[in-house]
Amino acid sequence: SSVTFLIVLCKSFFKSSFGSVSTKEIAQQAKAQLDLTLDKKKMQLGEPLNTFGTHIVDIKLHPKVTAQLNVHISEK
Repeated sequence: SSVTFLIVLCKSFFKSSFGSVSTKEIAQQAKAQLDLTLDKKKMQLGEPLNTFGTHIVDIKLHPKVTAQLNVHISEK
């Protein structure tokens, strides 16, 4: 099973020099939308999330257990 949630950003967000979604923002949105507490330090981004669309984020729950979040980033 997987969990999907939405992060909505303005189009100009990705035009800035540091325009990518951080693990801190993912954790904040998971808490706000799903009441799910996630440790940002346990998230593993394969690449910076700097485009609109759906991205898969791995989370280490245990040394031998990894879960996946589907993070959908869209513009306002």
